[in-house]
Amino acid sequence: MKSPLCSYVLLFLWATFVTAQTPHQADGKPRQSAQVDSLIRFSFDIMDVLTNHQFAGQKNSFHVSYEYARVLKGGAFDPKGHEVSSETFPYFQSVRNEMVSFVQHYSDAADFYELFGEDICKDILQSFPQIRRIELTIDIPAFAEVNIDRRVTIVLSRRSNQRVNRTMARRQNGSKSM
Repeated sequence: MKSPLCSYVLLFLWATFVTAQTPHQADGKPRQSAQVDSLIRFSFDIMDVLTNHQFAGQKNSFHVSYEYARVLKGGAFDPKGHEVSSETFPYFQSVRNEMVSFVQHYSDAADFYELFGEDICKDILQSFPQIRRIELTIDIPAFAEVNIDRRVTIVLSRRSNQRVNRTMARRQNGSKSM
């Protein structure tokens, strides 16, 4: 049989523990529950694509990761993907198909890989307003006269409207932008 004193001690310890674990603001009042920010990223690979970039017969692999601009609506399951509104998560197949088409029709086969990758990223950001940030790594295997494997990574982000608005306001006021 427990003594009443033991029950009070346990209750006191439990209350002390719970109170100690409650987040407080600097003024000692309990903090209101914070809103949660979401960051959703999707990634996929496109392996061994014949690009003929810089050398006839050149193959490249593309590692793609992108973040969405905001939380969007889900679309119906579609293994092939299809066009969706700017309020819906884009199907990765659509992003992949756009990239492959862009790569196969890229006009400057002698361009540096840094510029090639940047142009791919710009095309994706232009084609898919749902995407806020894209990171693309291109594997460049040893080929022809360049006998060293290498890779390039490009990261492009849309400017947030807030940052764009601040920059425009500075320019209108005649002050220097960052």
